[in-house]
Amino acid sequence: LQEAVKCYEALSNEISRLEMEISNKEKALERTIAQKEQITSELEELRRQESFYNNVKLELERAKRKLEILLYVRRLFHRDQIPRMLRRYALKRLESELNKLLRTFELSYTEASIDENMNIILGGPYGNQSFSALSGGEKVAFTISFIISFHKIIQEMRGIARPIGFMILDEPTTYLDADRKAKLIQILQHFKGGVVFPQLILVTHDDLLREASDNVFIIKKTVEGSKIVQEEALA
Repeated sequence: LQEAVKCYEALSNEISRLEMEISNKEKALERTIAQKEQITSELEELRRQESFYNNVKLELERAKRKLEILLYVRRLFHRDQIPRMLRRYALKRLESELNKLLRTFELSYTEASIDENMNIILGGPYGNQSFSALSGGEKVAFTISFIISFHKIIQEMRGIARPIGFMILDEPTTYLDADRKAKLIQILQHFKGGVVFPQLILVTHDDLLREASDNVFIIKKTVEGSKIVQEEALA
């Protein structure tokens, strides 16, 4: 009987210990669950904050980009910047038109470049050369090409509503050989009928330029003085 009592007491003590341990474990589990819920809540709050700051960052990046664009446009359209832009545009157009005409003349140099100070560099298969090194015919061809190109670009910048009244070329065939005279006539024929210039006046003794004219006026000397006689241009 005593042995049975001892066993019962030992079993009761073990059951009490286990109940206490279970209770402690349950309390620890409750604390862990509470901590988990708190951590989960904090994590959700952190995610909300992250999303908010990401949106703020995105808006700031957009605002920064807009500001950069506005500052660029402001610099671009500053009263001092516009003339520089127009000047660069006009010089590039002038350079392009000039080179088209120079290629028509088939000169020893193949390309002319113009910087913002209107310095002109002539390039060819043997390197760059100055204007002063050109032959007489090449100088005339270049000068005519430059004048025509310059007037054409000025007309573009002014617009159709503000046409340049006229341009005069005085003895443009001086120093030009037969081939280059033919090239000049080919170029001038593009301006017949008032294209680019309302009026292109050629003053010359060279009958070949009749081909590039809409109207021909001949100055004849008579005993009564000089008379101007109009003749029909060649077709």
